[in-house]
Amino acid sequence: MPLGPKFKSFLESVNAEKTNEAKKSIVDQWIKNQTKFPVTENDVVHFIYRGSESDVALAGDFFGARQEKRMTRIEGTDLFYHSMKLKTDQRANYCFLVNFKPITDPLNDRAMTSSM
Repeated sequence: MPLGPKFKSFLESVNAEKTNEAKKSIVDQWIKNQTKFPVTENDVVHFIYRGSESDVALAGDFFGARQEKRMTRIEGTDLFYHSMKLKTDQRANYCFLVNFKPITDPLNDRAMTSSM
C-alpha cells in the first residue's frame, strides 16, 4: 500500500506510543487537522474510517464492480485506512462496507446516492 510522507509520519507517531490513550489523542488531533476527506498527498489518497466495528472495507469504482479491499486498523485505535495511488484529477465513487453494510463516508460532506 503506498503511503505519502505525511501519512507515513502520522502512522509512525501513533505506533510509537505505548498506550491506547496516547494513540487516540494523536489520531484525534490528526483528524481535527484535516481539511477534507479522503486525505490526499499528491497522487496518494488515504480513505479514512473511524469506528469500533471489527470489519471495515472500501469499495469503489477504482476496484471494479463488486470488489472491495479490507481496510487496515491502526492497532489500539478506532481508525481504519486504505491508501492507494490515483490520478490527481480523478473523480470516483466509493463507500465503506461496515460489518458488511454499505455506508457513505461520514467524514466526506460530498455524498450522493447511487443505484449501484
